Amino acid sequence: MKKQQGIHIVSGFPGTQFSHELRFLIKNVQVGGLIFFKHNIVDPFQLAELCAFIQKYALDTLERPLFLAIDHEGGKVQRTTKPFTNIPAATELARANPDLIEKYARVAAHELKLVGINMNFAPVADISPSSPHQFLEGRTYGSDPKTVSIHVVALMKNLLNQGIIPTVKHFPGLGEALLDPHETLPIISRDLMDMEQWELIPFHSAIKAGTPSIMTSHALYPKLDEKFPATLSRKILVDLLRKKMNFSGTVISDDLEMGAISKFGDFETIINLAIEAENDFLLLCHDIELVAKLSQILTRDSGKEHILKYHHNSLERINKLYGLLDKLAIIPQIEKVKEYFENIQNDK
Repeated sequence: MKKQQGIHIVSGFPGTQFSHELRFLIKNVQVGGLIFFKHNIVDPFQLAELCAFIQKYALDTLERPLFLAIDHEGGKVQRTTKPFTNIPAATELARANPDLIEKYARVAAHELKLVGINMNFAPVADISPSSPHQFLEGRTYGSDPKTVSIHVVALMKNLLNQGIIPTVKHFPGLGEALLDPHETLPIISRDLMDMEQWELIPFHSAIKAGTPSIMTSHALYPKLDEKFPATLSRKILVDLLRKKMNFSGTVISDDLEMGAISKFGDFETIINLAIEAENDFLLLCHDIELVAKLSQILTRDSGKEHILKYHHNSLERINKLYGLLDKLAIIPQIEKVKEYFENIQNDK
């Protein structure tokens, strides 16, 4: 039991090579996954070698692979650079031929899978007003719920078909936010009836189409839960998402280091609230000391009834997610990476 507590943690890490920090995260913390940022990536060949090393070490140490995730939305939220294909922003794709979204989704998924990334924190299912906040600018598929739904489902299905786990975000909808949750807490004062006709439509569509994973929003929705933001709200993540909307997949928190969350208590309080809300994965993007602290909390409390129940229920969902991984692609083949990207460069 204690050896699996870390499976709920998805962590960021420093550097571009296998390091003592990665060794610590895998061997000691026993994380469920890692998230890659620009500072972890030099080029496709380095990334593939790093992913291969990580997965080999995880398989040897934990006897399971890791979920290796990235924010690969396109536009300003794309952690890879050339020779990876540059994916246009969602807003641009939404204005183009519908087939273009599927084309770029297939290309993006193929390239991610080739280098060893198996999870994409995309697509964005938020519906933007005519002038979205700067942090969402270019990241949404528009202001019409049905159009957004079509594009979200198309991208999601193409990722899945290529062996990449999609994560639809940010539930229950962040488009109306007037503040950036990276810095402070947005408050979205819409009631459930209004949201059912607007924000929730793309999420309903994604769930119906089989999305295996959903990421939470760090906004407060006082007409849904006057006390806690979605990430920490059992009313929103359990009563609404799981029970009312019949979502049976995994829920991953947005980064728990963000400013929007910090006002709701100290770190341990926030973790306990996130667990109570049944986030299957707890995301910490930058601070490994916080990851170590989270690991200590989960290990220390592993015998407590609420942790036992959380772990049991969550592990069932996580195991289903493992079933979506292409076992032949867990460890990238460097020669195939070189062949593909050299051909791209030659074609150009």
